[in-house]
Amino acid sequence: MTDSRPAFTGPELCAREAHEIVTMLKRGDISPHDCIDAALARIEAVEPSINAMPTICAERAYAAAEALKAT
Repeated sequence: MTDSRPAFTGPELCAREAHEIVTMLKRGDISPHDCIDAALARIEAVEPSINAMPTICAERAYAAAEALKAT
C-alpha cells in the first residue's frame, strides 16, 4: 500500500508557521512523526554552530506522538 500523503522535508516543515502545521496535521497531510523528524533534522543542522540544546529527547517525543494516536 502506498502512502498518499505528500512528502514534506524538514526544511519545508520548519519554514511553515505553526498554524499551517496544525492545519496540515488535522487534514492528515503530515503526521506528528513528520514534525518530529523535521525538528530533529533542523536541530542536527544548526545545533553544532549555536550549542543551545543541552539535551535532546527524541525518544520521548516519538513516545508522546504515539500516545496521541491512542487518544
